[in-house]
Amino acid sequence: MRADAVRLRTGDDFELFGLVHDTDGARDVAVVFVHGLGSNGFIPFTDALAETLPEAGIGLLRGNLRDPELLRIDESPKTSEVSKGGGAFHRFEDSVEDLGSWVAEAERRGYGRVILFGHSLGSLKAVHYLYRTQDPRVAGLILASAADLVAMNEGRYTPEERARFLKIARELVREGRDRELMPPECTMGLMRQPVSAGSYLDRFGEPPAWDVMDLYDRGSAHAFVTLRAIRAPILALFGTVEEVVPEDRLDAVFQRLEHEASDAPSFESRVLEGGNHFYSGRGDEVAEVTLSWIRRAVLSARST
Repeated sequence: MRADAVRLRTGDDFELFGLVHDTDGARDVAVVFVHGLGSNGFIPFTDALAETLPEAGIGLLRGNLRDPELLRIDESPKTSEVSKGGGAFHRFEDSVEDLGSWVAEAERRGYGRVILFGHSLGSLKAVHYLYRTQDPRVAGLILASAADLVAMNEGRYTPEERARFLKIARELVREGRDRELMPPECTMGLMRQPVSAGSYLDRFGEPPAWDVMDLYDRGSAHAFVTLRAIRAPILALFGTVEEVVPEDRLDAVFQRLEHEASDAPSFESRVLEGGNHFYSGRGDEVAEVTLSWIRRAVLSARST
């Protein structure tokens, strides 16, 4: 596969790295991949997207948002300052600036329309970006294994444990130690990633920034506010093995997502039988489903 390696500078002067897979012919639609927490823009199943989409005349931008992976060392290209980085320090609102930079890069390359492909917690970032910006360049949205981070936290820890974690996080932030990691028993996400005090408050303080999807009928007053504002076609995907939503709940989740996305012109769902949360070994199937949906819901819809 052919790719251009690019480094973008966000409006707040953060550097993002990615790979861009352009089409050879006319440029109209590009997919911007939005990775999840502790992941990056090059998760293996996206290799199949990079092989399939450009050949079909659709560009693909696979880039990191700030704080990819779990823990890493970041160096500021402007000041040469070295600091701790990674998903443990991520703040939800930063994703708006980062996604705006990737969408702008797609436009700079000649793609007038963009589809956001959000995977895992990247789905929440994609929905939030659209809600905050109402970006007219976004012509479609893919929610791939969308996660309910609040429900995962509530299911993993007792109310007493969660109260203790909040107290620790608040004390550390008050002391100016917001980038200090929480105790090792306090972890996030499917892979039980470490988290800093500041990021813990960002996710679970009041109101919790990450409370975007209520996939377990928690009765959240915050969830789905952003999804209700989406006015682009939506495709929702889930696997059935080691997923953030169990197989026996998928029908209910798809129904809830479709109901809440009431302003979307179309909503489709697909189950990848036997696929796990990371679609390991199922990249070709994901690419086929994605391309078919783009042709049907985005390309054909514009021509009618």
